[in-house]
Amino acid sequence: MKMCLLLFLILLAFQINGQNKSTEDFTQDFFLSIDNDVFLAQVVDRYYSSGIFFNYRQILNPGSIFNSFSGAGVTKTIYSIGFSHLFFTPNDLKLRIIDQFDRPYAGVVSASFGLKFLKESHSAMSFKLDAGILGPGAGVRQLQDWYHGVIGAKTPRGWQFQIENSPLITLGFDYIRSIKRMDKFEVLSEGSIAVGTVFNSIKPGLSMRWGKFQPLGNTTYDQSRLGSIGRDSEKSSWKEAYLFVQAYINYVPYDATVEGNFIGKESIHTESAQRMRYHIKYGGKLGLKRWDLGLSFNNVRRETKESRDHYYGTIDVLMRM
Repeated sequence: MKMCLLLFLILLAFQINGQNKSTEDFTQDFFLSIDNDVFLAQVVDRYYSSGIFFNYRQILNPGSIFNSFSGAGVTKTIYSIGFSHLFFTPNDLKLRIIDQFDRPYAGVVSASFGLKFLKESHSAMSFKLDAGILGPGAGVRQLQDWYHGVIGAKTPRGWQFQIENSPLITLGFDYIRSIKRMDKFEVLSEGSIAVGTVFNSIKPGLSMRWGKFQPLGNTTYDQSRLGSIGRDSEKSSWKEAYLFVQAYINYVPYDATVEGNFIGKESIHTESAQRMRYHIKYGGKLGLKRWDLGLSFNNVRRETKESRDHYYGTIDVLMRM
């Protein structure tokens, strides 16, 4: 009985908190994004096999020191701290001989700090710093071996040849702008640049979305719904449900997960990277009061001259507080 009473009080506290939020702004959120080829019911891991991204984000007060860098016209500034874990494997995990691999094994773990500046209904730009490690120190081999043991999948046999330890530092810039917006259709231009010790890319793109959506600066599309959504909680005008397509051209000057690290011990196995790649992503997003949900599918151009194109799925979950 005491336990039932305790559970009731906890649920009541959450309910009261939720009611209070209906008249307040949401100032922070937690965002989880998972990339994995298993989402497409593929029977093997290959290439960019898994990516886990977790972010805590908070909207800044207008008087914050970071807003002095935002420039004119910025209506909202959001900072984020995050964690990511990625791993890459060849096409066939059963192979033991390096000469048969079509891309190196590689694992990455990193932490990040970012700033996003939004102009209502117009554009958004983001800056991010990632710091971490590439190589055995990332612990990716142990994670994949454990996961494959749990699900009864074959154990990868080539992690001993993975790219060696190297510090990861990446500076990133992203920009998105609305080109043409109608009632239920929008065209956007996007672009990103990354410069660092492991990942380097120049990635322009074009995107479209159809359905019910909010303008840039307050939409699930770029996780910018912090702020005024709380005041509209009794209405339906802020809800979103739409489909989207993104198409990018990606020029990669240097990719340490393929070509090997230039800092630290030399890697045993490397490959020649494919410089020009494309990335097509399509799916749908749903925006509710506290939750944003997304499901999408990715088609990416091969990473090395010996490998093949790759397909994987993405699941996004965001909770506002």
